[in-house]
Amino acid sequence: MKTKYFFCETKRINTEAKTIDVIASTPDLDRDGEVILPSAFARSIASFKANPVILAGHQQRLSNGESPVIGAAIPETIKISDRELSFTMRFAPTKNGNEHWTLYSEKFQNSFSVGFIPLKWEDRTVEGKSVRHYTDVELLEVSAVPVPSNASAVARAMGYYDSAGDEPSEIIKNLQASILSEIKSMASNLQSQISNLKSDYDSLADDLGDIKTLIAGSGGYGRELLGGSPDASPHAGEKVSAEETLMVIQNALKLAIK
Repeated sequence: MKTKYFFCETKRINTEAKTIDVIASTPDLDRDGEVILPSAFARSIASFKANPVILAGHQQRLSNGESPVIGAAIPETIKISDRELSFTMRFAPTKNGNEHWTLYSEKFQNSFSVGFIPLKWEDRTVEGKSVRHYTDVELLEVSAVPVPSNASAVARAMGYYDSAGDEPSEIIKNLQASILSEIKSMASNLQSQISNLKSDYDSLADDLGDIKTLIAGSGGYGRELLGGSPDASPHAGEKVSAEETLMVIQNALKLAIK
């Protein structure tokens, strides 16, 4: 079973009946890079209407053994249009149902997830990228969840879109520009750090090469400084002193631990 998460757009809240009118799914591109067309639910919507329960987080049973059902979609209100799958949800008069009613009616939580089985899909090109569009799915259940996948649905639900519902408002445009600027700055800093690390690595490699050369020509001194045993017969006429070998090793170690 696949799941897709959406922030619901709460169109109306009835505090007396404990119901909310919501948009549960839209054809917007989600964070998975996929789209569910509202018409994809048409074939299985009758089955969902026969048992339109709303669960808590796709759970079949809560950890305390209680039922995960927090309410139900009123069957006659379940509708599919070109832009959305919508319904009116009634919350159950249970501890879990009342808790979720508070979360949604007070807008502390504002998202739903559809659980479905993909049956048909096609890949379409959107802005030069291949995007999977689900054209037929079997809707199994709808769940109340805290995390959404559909960013556009989030924006609409929070009023970040203009009244026409098509173009982002200035709030979103400014937010997008700010995020893009921050990403560019972080990328520039990361590139600078990578360049510095490469420079340090090259310097360390050079120093280690010098160490290898010095040890090879130092007779037993190099090995003795590194904690090993000196050669049985050091070269009598070696040109490199133990002090020079130690200096190179110390410099290399200082660079390595910076």
